[in-house]
Amino acid sequence: MRIGAWLRRIDMDLCDKWYEAIGNALHIEGIRPYEEETARHLLAAIGAPATAWEDALADRTTHDDVRADHEFAVNELGGFGVPILKFATGRAVFGPVVVPAPDGDQALELWSMTIAYAHFPGLYEIKTPKTQADLAHIGNVFNPYLRAREWNTVQNPAL
Repeated sequence: MRIGAWLRRIDMDLCDKWYEAIGNALHIEGIRPYEEETARHLLAAIGAPATAWEDALADRTTHDDVRADHEFAVNELGGFGVPILKFATGRAVFGPVVVPAPDGDQALELWSMTIAYAHFPGLYEIKTPKTQADLAHIGNVFNPYLRAREWNTVQNPAL
């Protein structure tokens, strides 16, 4: 998170590439992007400055940025996890969670649906009931992430 905060300050395109790279590493490849060797490799792969790792961690204000982002999400948006999308209207939406994530026209259609959802201020949740087969599918898709991470989740019905 601190690397993302640092990259956000110097080049938003690099920040976007960083989050894409670490998301792919954790969720697809099942590797830990927060480990130094992996992070350094990913930073080099996205064309970040050679000193990005050291500079981000040496700058204590990156910790302050991450903490401020967290406190804003929790205290102002009622956040409890990621992804949280905040629209220009001020409405925050958690999700969408789609397994597997769509691309191309389907991704654009999902984005349109998410924007439409955000236009209903009293709408708080639409949830699809999940069968055992659905839970198995979700667990299978999230398997690389579940194997790689080192932390527990409070709600984890896909296991």
